[in-house]
Amino acid sequence: MALEPEIQAFAEESDRLFGPDYGRLPIGEQRRLYNNWCRHFSAPFPSDVIESELTVPGPDVSIRAKLFRPSGAGAAPLPVIVFYHGGGWVLGSPETHAMATAAMVQRTGAAVLSVDYRLAPEHPFPAAFDDAYAALLWVAGSGPRHGLDPTRIAVAGDSAGGNLAAAAALAARDRKGPGIALQALIYPGLKAKRRVPVIQDEGGGSEAGMSAYVRAYAGGKDITRNPYAMPLAAESFHDLPPAFIAAAGVDAVREDAEDYAAALRAAGVPVTHRCAETLPHSYLRTIHFSARAAAEFDAVCDALKRALASPPAVASATVMAG
Repeated sequence: MALEPEIQAFAEESDRLFGPDYGRLPIGEQRRLYNNWCRHFSAPFPSDVIESELTVPGPDVSIRAKLFRPSGAGAAPLPVIVFYHGGGWVLGSPETHAMATAAMVQRTGAAVLSVDYRLAPEHPFPAAFDDAYAALLWVAGSGPRHGLDPTRIAVAGDSAGGNLAAAAALAARDRKGPGIALQALIYPGLKAKRRVPVIQDEGGGSEAGMSAYVRAYAGGKDITRNPYAMPLAAESFHDLPPAFIAAAGVDAVREDAEDYAAALRAAGVPVTHRCAETLPHSYLRTIHFSARAAAEFDAVCDALKRALASPPAVASATVMAG
């Protein structure tokens, strides 16, 4: 599939920065190159967004998080987006995604809590999921002390972060947890294997590359049927929060977004699903120089802003096996 010129240049420069042997490098070196890539394609941090660091209590360890908020916000509590960064569960941090989370603050007027969940393979499932859900609980319980409105919460994330956002929404339903106004998922990976495997990397990864991330996240366990690890394994999708799913056309996990949207619709959950045909997985890196990527990101932020304008309706809890 043809890419737009600026996206083609982005893909070529990305290949140069990562190098041909990236997938065979030690995880520490992969993280170093990934962090450099994120910095290379970042925009200056905006002056109208305030950033602070927080520590959130987790089930096993304390969780570091970054809170981003508008600099001109008044005394009224802000709606909050709990954001989970991408990186295949093995890469990334609030710093690598600060450009996107700051832009999300600008476009929505909400606060964004970016969660530094534990990474695999050192911390396999359920560590990242446990941290993701703990951060959501912290916002609902302790958010008011930090100027956050616990009645207006959304979850969001890209790639593996979209997986964690969907998993947190499932857990909130099953455990009668916080009300969630919207789950905003940007090219999420939601299952272990695709129906139609992507054999060759054309800018959106491949099935082999995705499988390597899943194996690292699994840590030797079979997580394919656990919905908190792979949300499309859920037995029921009823009573979940409304969803906005932004897929990429050039992407190994494009199918995941389609399947999740279909499952939610079949369960009567309001869902918007859009697919940017000429954009690759990772287009979030290009929102400051690609008009098409910026438009897709704007659509996500518009949906979040609308959903957070008022508290969500209370949904009944449904127990899910898995």
